[in-house]
Amino acid sequence: MHKEHKIVIFVIVVLIGLAFGFGLARQFKVLNPEKLLEQAGVKELFYFETDGDLQRLERRDFTPKLSMDHVTQGMYSLEVTFPAGGGNLSSWRQFIQNWADSDIFSFDVYNDEYSNVILKVIIIDEAGKKFEKDFVLSSGANSIEVKIKDIAKVIDVTRVKQLVLEVKEAGETTLFFDNMKLEKQKNEGT
Repeated sequence: MHKEHKIVIFVIVVLIGLAFGFGLARQFKVLNPEKLLEQAGVKELFYFETDGDLQRLERRDFTPKLSMDHVTQGMYSLEVTFPAGGGNLSSWRQFIQNWADSDIFSFDVYNDEYSNVILKVIIIDEAGKKFEKDFVLSSGANSIEVKIKDIAKVIDVTRVKQLVLEVKEAGETTLFFDNMKLEKQKNEGT
């Protein structure tokens, strides 16, 4: 057998093996990260991966957009340039409304400014009660976590209606949001 024939046969065998392997992975749904996250107690609120995520947000005087900068999960983050004087980004009922079986509300935010920025997180229930908390964002990467039990002291976490992210009293401010989720408390030693 000529050397060229051996190479062709080898390439064909490799291609058949790859096709068979990918077919099995697809058939048995081996590659399903959403299912793995759900089993780990993580529930997506916003991962900011599609234009559909943008359509679930309300805003005035500015246009958020998907960005490949400062991503902490997936391929995109949400880039928001708040106008001078501030602004807010909100969503009404376009996310999981019962937060009671989770322990933590969290997300990542990158402050693209050189100075600190105050971000107010407002969570409103169906009765109109509000949980509000300010976070000082340093320049660069920040991780925000709020315990659901703290939110539940103020509002009904089984009937969350609106989520608002607000920047006030600042010059034009660019922030990148990503990986907004509910999660179970991590056990010690895991």
